[in-house]
Amino acid sequence: KLIIFQEDKVSKAMVSRAVLFDATGEQNVAISSNVLSSSMPYVGNFGICKNPESFANFGFRSYFVDARRRVVLLLYLNIR
Repeated sequence: KLIIFQEDKVSKAMVSRAVLFDATGEQNVAISSNVLSSSMPYVGNFGICKNPESFANFGFRSYFVDARRRVVLLLYLNIR
């Protein structure tokens, strides 16, 4: 997974995989070495500020600061 931090949102994308939909709307995953899937935003309108010290990572937990909204956030990454 690739986690994408922007100022107003945080998203995730799959690396080397693309999500394909069939005619019934079911998801299938295709594997390729040169693909990033479409980004899927996490719930909420939070993002990260531009200061590099506003991000910290410990194990599967990522902490980041949204200075505009004055909050510290935790993103727990469940890697599968």
